[in-house]
Amino acid sequence: MPSAFFTGLSGLQSHSQAVQVVANNLANLNTIAFKGSRSDFRDLFYQSIGQSRSGVVSQVGIGTAPITVFRRFEQGTVQNTGGLLDAAIQGEGFFVLSDNDLTQYTRAGNFQLNANRELVTINAENVLGWVRDPSTGRIAEGEEDVINLQGQDRIEPSPTTTLEVDANLQTGSTASFSRPVEIFDSLGSSHVMTLTFTPVDPTTLTAGSSAGFEVSVTLPADEVIDTVTGVAPLADPNLVVGQPLVLEFDATGQLITTGGPGVTAIDIEMASQTPPIAFANNAQDLDIAWDLLDAASLPRITSVAAASAITDLFQDGTPSAELVSISMADGGVMNGLYSDGRTLELAQLAMARFTNTQALQAVGSNNYVRTAAAGEALVGLPNEAGRGSIIGLSLETSNVDIAQEFTNLLTYQRGFQANSRVITTADELNQEALNLKR
Repeated sequence: MPSAFFTGLSGLQSHSQAVQVVANNLANLNTIAFKGSRSDFRDLFYQSIGQSRSGVVSQVGIGTAPITVFRRFEQGTVQNTGGLLDAAIQGEGFFVLSDNDLTQYTRAGNFQLNANRELVTINAENVLGWVRDPSTGRIAEGEEDVINLQGQDRIEPSPTTTLEVDANLQTGSTASFSRPVEIFDSLGSSHVMTLTFTPVDPTTLTAGSSAGFEVSVTLPADEVIDTVTGVAPLADPNLVVGQPLVLEFDATGQLITTGGPGVTAIDIEMASQTPPIAFANNAQDLDIAWDLLDAASLPRITSVAAASAITDLFQDGTPSAELVSISMADGGVMNGLYSDGRTLELAQLAMARFTNTQALQAVGSNNYVRTAAAGEALVGLPNEAGRGSIIGLSLETSNVDIAQEFTNLLTYQRGFQANSRVITTADELNQEALNLKR
């Protein structure tokens, strides 16, 4: 008879623990990226009480073992929050965190920047990834590290060093064609440089040329100074090296780059001018390479009967700019919006996945640590090696199903009541057995 007490007691303990699991699931119903747990029951040893003539052994169980709790890593719903630094994982994987040199992992992407401009969780753990190198403008490679955005607050100015112009110059025209181009000096100041194409007398061209245009590139005289006299020149200076420079075209309107003139690039410099000139604001001397050929070595400028026009223009100079805002984009890329309208990729979040996520150990605050049974952390970029994707401006919700949890709660309650009844019945039987002596 005593075994019935222990059997019922084991049932009470197991169902009580199962209710505790349900309670924890429901308590975290609205916890970001929370992963619910499941209670699994299993029976204990059996004792043999006899054997039939046919050899079938009769066994009586002695209860249930303590429940085994498994965490369910099913995907939670991804909801757009609009939070600029929010990130949600769709699929396998975890964000990688560092807390006092302890590496942790989480699915919760409600991040923020601390006073040191480090990306951290709401519990102040550092988020790991890769950061843009301001000197190269590219996100660094190698081992993941703390995402620190110090030094990204400002983009240093970059002077114009390259010019590319796609244009047509109307053949047979006698009028000059001009186009202003904005460029930047080493201080980030803007200057308007004027490109002028002036038709030349066809009789002065080399044999085989049907049209020609003299090229001049000028800056406003009031923006430069004569370095000898220290005052502005009287006329807008022409910065073309080796002027006068003439572009010649064949009968089909193609720029002649071999044989004949053979001009493929135009050098625009200050240092080679006579008298020497410099920017009035003390910026470095201008030195621009104007490439007349594209990547396939085909001329960018033609001369046909169509009206003169510039169809495309590129110059690589940029002014200085201040960081206005930071936001999380899809793919785990942190974008910075600057005051001049440019958007740069500032950092990339790292992701990790495990071969056995069930073996991860929960340490609270939505974080996990690796155990030996979980395997090595496979850290890298999203959407690679089985890692899921990262969705910006969104968060993953808890995967707890409230309807299922209430069903489980009622089931475990009934199980607890049934085992309580077993103990009560066993006690009554025990009392009856003791009364037989009286």
